[in-house]
Amino acid sequence: LSISLDLDREQNVTIEIFDLNGRKLYDFTNRLGAGKSTLNLNDIPKTTSSSLLISRVSVGDKIYTNKIMQTQE
Repeated sequence: LSISLDLDREQNVTIEIFDLNGRKLYDFTNRLGAGKSTLNLNDIPKTTSSSLLISRVSVGDKIYTNKIMQTQE
């Protein structure tokens, strides 16, 4: 999973990934500088089958929520 951000100033960024039962599977927090950044999240735990996950990205005082489909290969 790659997440691209374009920050207008240095800010704290938190990325959380949840399963549909609300269990937190992944947590990332860091202070990122202004400009474009791409975060590659390669260490998200795999589920036993294809599943829908929820991402919550917090940048400063804004929160963005998205659905992610995790598939098994």
